[in-house]
Amino acid sequence: MAEVAPAPAAAAPAKASKKKAASKPKKAGPNVGDLIVKAVSASKERSGVSLAAPKKALAAAGYDVEKNNSALSVKSNEKLKLTAYSDADWASDPNDRRSTTGYCFSLTKNGPLISWKSKKQPTVALSTCEAEYMALAATTQESLYLVQLMNGLENGCQYAPVKIFEDNQGAIALSKNPVCRQRCKHIDVRYHFIRSAISDGKITIEYCPTTEMVADVMTKPMTKYKKEKFESFMFGA
Repeated sequence: MAEVAPAPAAAAPAKASKKKAASKPKKAGPNVGDLIVKAVSASKERSGVSLAAPKKALAAAGYDVEKNNSALSVKSNEKLKLTAYSDADWASDPNDRRSTTGYCFSLTKNGPLISWKSKKQPTVALSTCEAEYMALAATTQESLYLVQLMNGLENGCQYAPVKIFEDNQGAIALSKNPVCRQRCKHIDVRYHFIRSAISDGKITIEYCPTTEMVADVMTKPMTKYKKEKFESFMFGA
């Protein structure tokens, strides 16, 4: 008899892959820088001054336009008087150790802000006092410009002297004392025009505690506490 060939063995069932599906990365929130770029790009594509395109771009990027919308509000019955806050963050840049200047201006004691700025200083300050003094010089420059601008409106208001609030006692003393000392003799001459502005009656400088310094939000990240504390003054709400 012919031998019968054995039947081929059944193929083993394929084992189910034990690899778990890679978890999907969580969707990150909108990046502020990207939002600004998209808003500016959208606004350039349209002619005129309509804000519809920037708002649409912000909404598409996940930013709640209606919830986070704030407007500057000025009450008509308030007396107009220029007030400024000046601050600096010493050696805030870890790469070149330059400090950050920050200032803001308001026309009323309750806000809102009409001018503000945050900028890295051009040179390295050797002390907190020097950094604050350089920021004070930038604030003085802006105050002189704003006084000229407001006087050009011819509304009968007297804006000078501008009251500037500063939270560094050393910078205040340096601005009022013309004596050249060891710690300040290296400071560039152009920053000392603050003394001339004070003697001419164009500005006055007063001390302000750090906890009440509105310009602090121009030099450091804004915390929830700072937002709640200064939001009404910044927007005049």
